[in-house]
Amino acid sequence: MVDAFPAAWLGLPALKMKRGDTYWTLTYGELQEHTRSLGNALLAMGVGPGTRVGLISENRSEWVITYLAAASAGAVIVPYDILLKSDELAAIMRASEAKIIFTSAEYLEKVTKAAAAAGTKGTLVLFDAGAQAAGSGAAAASLAGVTFDSFASLLEKGRALHASGQDRYAAAKIAPDDLAALIFTSGTTGVPKGVMLSHRNLVENGDGVQQSTELGPGDNWIIVLPFHHTYPTSMGIFTPLLTGGMITPVPSMKTNVLIGTMKETGATCIPAIPLLIEKIYKGILTNVKAKPPAVRVLFRVMFGMSKFFFKAFKVRLGKILFKSVARELGLLKLRLFISGGGPIAKEIIDGMEALGLMTYQGYGLTETSPVISATCPAHNRPGSVGLPLVNVQVRIDNPDENGNGEIVVRGPCVMLGYLNMPAKTREVLDADGWLHTGDLGRQDADGYLYITGRLKNIIVTKGGKNIYPEEIENLLLQSPLIAECVVIGKLDKEGGEYPHAIIYPNPDAMRAMEAEAGKSFTDEEIRKIIRAEIQKSTAGSAVYKIPQGFDVSKEELPKTSSSKVKRFLFAEAKR
Repeated sequence: MVDAFPAAWLGLPALKMKRGDTYWTLTYGELQEHTRSLGNALLAMGVGPGTRVGLISENRSEWVITYLAAASAGAVIVPYDILLKSDELAAIMRASEAKIIFTSAEYLEKVTKAAAAAGTKGTLVLFDAGAQAAGSGAAAASLAGVTFDSFASLLEKGRALHASGQDRYAAAKIAPDDLAALIFTSGTTGVPKGVMLSHRNLVENGDGVQQSTELGPGDNWIIVLPFHHTYPTSMGIFTPLLTGGMITPVPSMKTNVLIGTMKETGATCIPAIPLLIEKIYKGILTNVKAKPPAVRVLFRVMFGMSKFFFKAFKVRLGKILFKSVARELGLLKLRLFISGGGPIAKEIIDGMEALGLMTYQGYGLTETSPVISATCPAHNRPGSVGLPLVNVQVRIDNPDENGNGEIVVRGPCVMLGYLNMPAKTREVLDADGWLHTGDLGRQDADGYLYITGRLKNIIVTKGGKNIYPEEIENLLLQSPLIAECVVIGKLDKEGGEYPHAIIYPNPDAMRAMEAEAGKSFTDEEIRKIIRAEIQKSTAGSAVYKIPQGFDVSKEELPKTSSSKVKRFLFAEAKR
């Protein structure tokens, strides 16, 4: 892919990264040169088809270059989760058998501890300057058999090889179905699996996104989600580079860093998870509540007007009416938020669109490289996760009377299987190539896909009613007073289940209410407020779907590195 960029793109910016107070930019032509140089150096080190190359760092340009260079050399990329503890990382290092690991100064201590525990032997490459000093320091004293090198040094070695006519990069042989990436899922079930993705999987998925959406040169992709997940890799590397866009990695998910980057670079496309979008939306509403009464009234009038004109006439007034909001957030040039990685309430999407912050939802799994379906400006149906990509087949298996059934998927994006887990692979991938996702959904008459829940999460009442907890969670998350929640099934005396909610209140909104009341709320007063919010949010739901009990958490709910609540940790609460 890297050597196939159109000639017209070679002068366009491909990567932009802040270094100190200034931005460092690589054009498409320079990205080709950096990728070739690093690829040559890796090949000279013995990297080739099947060699595992580990990668763990904050989002940065070197991450992108390393991924492309290693893949182009025929190696297998193993992105490590930056939130793993050193013992967890060691277990995955042993399973992945990486011979070269790229990291940054920020993660060096964790990586060296994990590598020592895993008995890793090979080369550790540091993105930052000072790799040799770090390698000879106390942090690496226990790493027998590990040599240290630097990213800059490898680039220079690769350039020298090319200049001397020893260019192995151009001769590297890669078959479409060769293993390209090994992704260990964080998941919410507590059992990570090594998902094997081929070159065909990754490139075909990027091509499917390109054909199914409206993207192109001039787009500036702000990538705040950690690159080690397949979603930001696909939407933050492959899709931008297949469409001539510019990638701007953001090294931190801190709000001030993200907003600063958006203001300084002019974001047009932002892949995001629902939690990030919900925080932006609720943050805007909370700020409005702190304004004088006249401002609040004006906001409500403008907000209602924007919603009405969009719903009735598809006229978008939000960009005009709330221009000051977009300017404050650095989103004046924004074309779209792309929401993925979990369900997002339709009301959040509607609210963002009323503010002029267009939000489109997609759906996918690590096992599908990852995108299965997506909405876009030309094909948007709020509440739906869109139409399947042009090269993906979707059907609903064993639908019930409402059309809900398991979503099964087939196409060139479907994984090769799970690493060393043939039985687990057969559980989800049948003989005809259909991947059984474990997700529940339905399709409307036009083929738009709607996600209704997870097979394993269904709550079954004593009357045989099926409750999808995600449906209730989406309703609760509409409340500006609720930051996070998870709904589980608790067992009743007759062996059935009833819905129970665990809720983390929005601290900013609660502080604003306390300031207005002139006092700090007691635990019981907070419970009373949350109880009222639950009743209000679920007022239109069937009685059996309304949580019969709830707990209030004083801390954020435990989440995976992709910001999904670890639902399995609440399983014991069922009893």
